[in-house]
Amino acid sequence: MKQKFKAELSSSSARTKLIPLWDKFILLTSFSCFFLAGCQSTSHEETEIIHPAEVLTPPPAQQTILAGPTGGKSANTSIELANNLYYVRYDLLGAPFGADIVFQVSSDNGRHWFQPTHVEGDIGKNIAGGAKKQFTWNYKLDFPNGLNSKFEIRILTQSEINEFYGIDDYLLIQGECFLMGSPDYEDNRDGDEKQKEVCLKSFYMSKYEVTNQQFHQFKPIHNSSTFKNTSLNDDQQPVVNVSWQDATNYAQWLTDRTGIRYRLPTEAEWEFAARSGRYDDRWFWGNKADTSCQYANLKDISTSRQWNWKNTVDCDDNNPTTSIVGQYNSNLYGLHDMIGNVWEWTCSDYNTEFNGFENRCSADKLSIKIMRGGSWKDSETWARTALRSRSTSTHKDSKTGFRLVMVK
Repeated sequence: MKQKFKAELSSSSARTKLIPLWDKFILLTSFSCFFLAGCQSTSHEETEIIHPAEVLTPPPAQQTILAGPTGGKSANTSIELANNLYYVRYDLLGAPFGADIVFQVSSDNGRHWFQPTHVEGDIGKNIAGGAKKQFTWNYKLDFPNGLNSKFEIRILTQSEINEFYGIDDYLLIQGECFLMGSPDYEDNRDGDEKQKEVCLKSFYMSKYEVTNQQFHQFKPIHNSSTFKNTSLNDDQQPVVNVSWQDATNYAQWLTDRTGIRYRLPTEAEWEFAARSGRYDDRWFWGNKADTSCQYANLKDISTSRQWNWKNTVDCDDNNPTTSIVGQYNSNLYGLHDMIGNVWEWTCSDYNTEFNGFENRCSADKLSIKIMRGGSWKDSETWARTALRSRSTSTHKDSKTGFRLVMVK
């Protein structure tokens, strides 16, 4: 069972404040240390990791910079500079089985966080719970030109980071060669689906589409909007009205925040993951559309009942618009909503044939990008696993979102 704990941090000069990120998780107090000007307490609700540049000399010794993991009772945390090393001390309470502790530094007001590597002591994996934990940080090796005139630190648990950013929701997809596209006998087959063998390396894919709640950590003002006065903004609904560029920027932001690389899947990765071994079927559950309400949020009887739409799937899932992610049965790889709910951006450019574009990412903002999977607005024909939709990198609408892959 995952252990949750809370540390309320204090020192003689300052005390932490609980900053609501997703209404829980990261407890963050930052101190801005100005060269020759002492420290002033500040709090931040937003953060984006660029490695430090344009740096200055460090602040004076014995300044207190606080941050901490969540859960539990109390922990005294302090930092001081002595003999060219920073000494960081903290208490780890409410964690009887210990925890993996992560130390991060920001030199740009908490927008980006950098994880120092030149640390020794009670930091890293399997730190036992208890009081009077300490580690040293040789900042000169991480910041050879000195620290920025303003910097912050925070101490977090790895489980906290995993839960907050959804890292535990990524599943290993074992790569192999497969026939991409649709067999020539598939109904409603398009001309750009001619099968070709494509070989993939293993990758990690999120079980779920990115939600409004997750995207709001990156862009708090984003509005997924409404459809015919029905909200698309529930925290656990997939984020929509996002362009390919928005999705790419979110992946880079998440990479910067966690130190783990994220990106959109390639078109080949997406189809391989969606099929989950069902290479000859229209959908990962088989070829019967009337069972789709168990597996996918498509244009069905609930949509027809709400808005009198025609050509709907002959089943009823009671979701006329986007559904909460993960509500439907997963495919054989454990991935939810690979068909329906929202179209999902990939990082690949479109070509009428599978000629290599499908197996690589493109940063070209002017090229046509691939979307896959169909949506709540689409009938079963438009949600076939092999169907290839496409649009410009700036396109956005109420039926398009995305999910990410994680590169380890």
